Amino acid sequence: LTSAKEAQAYALETAPVTELLMPISEDRSVLRQSIIPHLLDAATYNVARRNSNVGLYEISSVFLGVEEDGLPTEVAHFAAVITGKWVDHAWQGETKTVDFFVLKGIVEGMMDVLGFVEGLSFEQAVIEGMHPGRTANILLNEERIGLIGQVHPTEQKKRDLKNTCVLEINLEVILEI
Repeated sequence: LTSAKEAQAYALETAPVTELLMPISEDRSVLRQSIIPHLLDAATYNVARRNSNVGLYEISSVFLGVEEDGLPTEVAHFAAVITGKWVDHAWQGETKTVDFFVLKGIVEGMMDVLGFVEGLSFEQAVIEGMHPGRTANILLNEERIGLIGQVHPTEQKKRDLKNTCVLEINLEVILEI
């Protein structure tokens, strides 16, 4: 559950939102269409408590539109967020902060394990709330299955985060293949 304002933020595909008849609060009044906003909330919570290097993922459902029976379509998604330092070997003098290419490497490694590295590609994209030039669609056999990128600097500043990258993948497409 999420707010009407965040329901379609970062969504891979948008559809009419499903509103609850008797919501507990305005912040939990509709079903979500993306996992990313909740992962960003969790990363913000951790950074505010001095856990500056955060990597979280979630496999869960998003809810798109309303079917003929009045229920939304439930779609399984995988999403992740990373922020802070990726490598922090102070004794070796080596540090590397999180960036787009770190997360892209994670996606490529995951797809390699699944045997999908042949059909995997990335194309530059413009997505609201994401950094222009550091955002891409994830394509599998020329079909868009997800998004990857750095969160827009204004959104990072609003949440008091630094160099935060996110991804979301539609698992239903991968499972069908």
